[in-house]
Amino acid sequence: MLTGLWLGAVCVGGVACGGTAAPTVDVDAGVDGDDAAAPDATPDADLCTTNACGGCGPLAHEPGAACGGCDTGVWACTADGGVRCEGDLGRLARNACGGCSRLGQAPDQPCGTCNSGITACVGPDDVACLGDTGDLARNGCRGCGELAGDPGQACGTCDTGNWVCAGENTTICHDDVGPRARNACGGCTALQQPRGEPCGTCGRWACGADADSLVCAGDVTNACGGCGALAAEPGGPCGSCGSGRLVCAGPNEVGCDADLGQAARNDCGGCASLPRTGEPCGQCLFGAWSCTDTDSVECLGDEGTCFPGFVEVPAGTFTRGSPLFETCRSEDEVAHEVSLREDFWLGAFEVTRAQWAELMGGPVGDCSTCPVDKVGLYDAVVYANALSARHGLRACYELDGCVGDAGSGCDGSSCDGLRCASLALIPGCDGYRLPTEAQWEYAARAGSQMATWAGELDQRGCDSADPVLESIAWSCHDPVSEPQPVGHKAANPWRVFDMLGNVAEWTHDGYAPYPADPVTDPTVPIDGYAVVRGGHVHLAACALRAARRTPSRPWRRQTAVGFRLVR
Repeated sequence: MLTGLWLGAVCVGGVACGGTAAPTVDVDAGVDGDDAAAPDATPDADLCTTNACGGCGPLAHEPGAACGGCDTGVWACTADGGVRCEGDLGRLARNACGGCSRLGQAPDQPCGTCNSGITACVGPDDVACLGDTGDLARNGCRGCGELAGDPGQACGTCDTGNWVCAGENTTICHDDVGPRARNACGGCTALQQPRGEPCGTCGRWACGADADSLVCAGDVTNACGGCGALAAEPGGPCGSCGSGRLVCAGPNEVGCDADLGQAARNDCGGCASLPRTGEPCGQCLFGAWSCTDTDSVECLGDEGTCFPGFVEVPAGTFTRGSPLFETCRSEDEVAHEVSLREDFWLGAFEVTRAQWAELMGGPVGDCSTCPVDKVGLYDAVVYANALSARHGLRACYELDGCVGDAGSGCDGSSCDGLRCASLALIPGCDGYRLPTEAQWEYAARAGSQMATWAGELDQRGCDSADPVLESIAWSCHDPVSEPQPVGHKAANPWRVFDMLGNVAEWTHDGYAPYPADPVTDPTVPIDGYAVVRGGHVHLAACALRAARRTPSRPWRRQTAVGFRLVR
């Protein structure tokens, strides 16, 4: 069988021109040798046409022509006379979309109006701008840049201006009035009140913690309800010797009320608290106080023999009780005649806190010369016996069945103190004891049969001072709330102080109705109730009469109830 086929002048087959085997090529001859008719004779070697690569037969491609992906290679001859594609870049030759054409723009790059879109492949050789918002991407001035503010919006100090376009990518603030737009506090909010205008009672509107608020500053009234500074605070002392009190005379001024003037000064013309000139003084109270200058006195003419601090009360007869017409009279004050046959020595002063503490112990407090109070009758009797023992005298009292300790004071206004089953007066004693009720009233009257030794009373309550009591007794008419130092009011004619008002006083008598007939040296055993005589600093005029008598339990300790002693 022949190995080649001659077609005209072209040899297609396996015999090379010149008797050699023909080279293979990268092209299908398109003819199957087994299916072709065999020639009648062997072909002539000279009839074979040499191709461009020196081989026999046609080439699939022209040497030198482009080949490969996107024609990046070149057809080149092979050693056997065929062709092959050399220098082909393959996928590297393709564009970003997989085609061979040159793209107008790379995919995924901004595109469109103001670069609002993104370039995307729409085919192997084509791109398009996707997502482009067109004019919607432009700023308020039709440009693409970022503006300082949107045209038409407020701008500037307190938003008094407006943004306007000065170019497609530029805005400026037009008609801004600057600091003139701010309020009085430097803020932008409209203030409800002008700064500095009055507010409240005494204040002025002032800027608050931030620039857009006001507060009412300095709105403080003085003690009189005004806005000005007062010369002095109301309530303080003023006038002669501080006898008055500063009170409001207007919203911005004070005046001196109740100034006693010269009446506030002592008998020597000064302001110090002094005994009254002419009052008894000295150990025996036989002397009299006399001025040495405006605020000092001395005791002149003190002579005689006595018990220190005691005055001698002469024996005598008087009418005990009160007449039917006396103001505030009680039914237990039936008037009757009483005779006292013996002189006695009576304490010129009530027993003081210092005297009690020195003998019985306990605190003195801040007024050592004030009368001791909140002591029961049994407490006072124990003190009398202790004072007798101190002076080497025979005690006057015998107590049995006592419970508790003698003392003074209470947490409140009253309390129970020392209790005793029995109390007896020892005959023939020369020591100290409480006065009988008759002795007390006899000394308190000092020869007078009126409500007080200084005269009758005009007042009943505490609303106004009684002119008779004002100089002789402490009461609720005085501007004090506690017992006062002894001896600061006038003594009665028998040189006894404070019998009608400072503290009330225990007597050595039980409480019983008075007899209608005359009596001599009367005494009443204590059985359930003892008698307290005199008024005190908390009571009104009605209680500060010489005839007034009050029953009280002998163990009861009470505010403003004390005692004085006799020998």
